[in-house]
Amino acid sequence: MIKSTGTLRIRVESPTAAVYVSPPGEVSFGRSTATSLKLDENYPDENLSRRVGRFVFVNDRWELHNLSDEHTLLVKLKGGLDAALVPGGWPLQLPSGSVGTVSFQTTVDYELRFAVDPIVGGAAPHPDPNDNVGEKSTEDLARSLGLTSEELRMITAMCEPRLRDQSLPSWTIPSAKQVVDRLSIDSKRAEALVDGIAVKLAHVVDGLIGSNEGRATDRRVRIADFAYRRRLVTPADLPSLD
Repeated sequence: MIKSTGTLRIRVESPTAAVYVSPPGEVSFGRSTATSLKLDENYPDENLSRRVGRFVFVNDRWELHNLSDEHTLLVKLKGGLDAALVPGGWPLQLPSGSVGTVSFQTTVDYELRFAVDPIVGGAAPHPDPNDNVGEKSTEDLARSLGLTSEELRMITAMCEPRLRDQSLPSWTIPSAKQVVDRLSIDSKRAEALVDGIAVKLAHVVDGLIGSNEGRATDRRVRIADFAYRRRLVTPADLPSLD
């Protein structure tokens, strides 16, 4: 559950139209006349998917989903955070107050602008520490998953930005090089650790085993988000990185 107050509306603009929607609505965009924003209104584009993507309100916050089979959505958020949503990949969570653009290409360049209402009179929402903990303690959960101390240290390094700043979005993880430098290990050892973690978590986290575009980064995001939400690692584990 996300702690929030008020109604977080979202405004999405194309070059020809704009919509302003309250939860639990959604904003879809693409070539179909059934979408909220038909993007090729003035210049029919057969290379454009009927439904490219949608903004939808889930668990008290807006998310952006890539619905196409071929378009990669490039997202730029005010403040310098960038993301790429590949077809079939995980959605992007948008905290309150998010402002940014979504762009992609066919034979034409497309760009949408969006803005999520900020929470009035409060800070940005952050995960409730008691969410999704279930009946297992942190130690019991780590033990039941068979994770070693070295693997938990790797997970801590992947979660470090969010453990230090709970307002960061779910896709925020260090680069592979940053993790290697942080742990003072080589890239082959880091890859082996992530492979081992993926195998152990595959029965509780979807998308860790298999092959798809952007899998290396995507699976690290999935591992880190699961570990953070389930409190598999906490700020108390940060000293293990020093």
